[in-house]
Amino acid sequence: MDVLSIIDGDTHGPVGPGIGRFVAYWADRRQPGGRPPLFRSINSYELAAQASSLVVFDAEEGDGGAGYRFRCREMGARHRDFTGMDLTGKTLEEVFEHDDARFFSNIYWGVLTTGRPHYWRRPS
Repeated sequence: MDVLSIIDGDTHGPVGPGIGRFVAYWADRRQPGGRPPLFRSINSYELAAQASSLVVFDAEEGDGGAGYRFRCREMGARHRDFTGMDLTGKTLEEVFEHDDARFFSNIYWGVLTTGRPHYWRRPS
């Protein structure tokens, strides 16, 4: 299986070996039915080489059962340096304007429901 085929997002063009290793790691730890891995199934020591490039979100049930909201559990140093902000501990709604928060929530909802990690290629 080409593990990159499970990525949702921009895989057109070359994808570095670190992304391939992360996706293979993710695929090995997916839950039954292809759901994303549980955080407790991920060993941060095994992902040390990729850690600075990862952002991990927790899905929390929204108020009154209104879907999910996404809270940043960890934000790698490369992301913090690139964006100039640290999202750790914050929900998307606390950081972004309504339309942007909704856009990102839809992306992360896709990760949650399909079990496919998301990858954006960004110039830095």
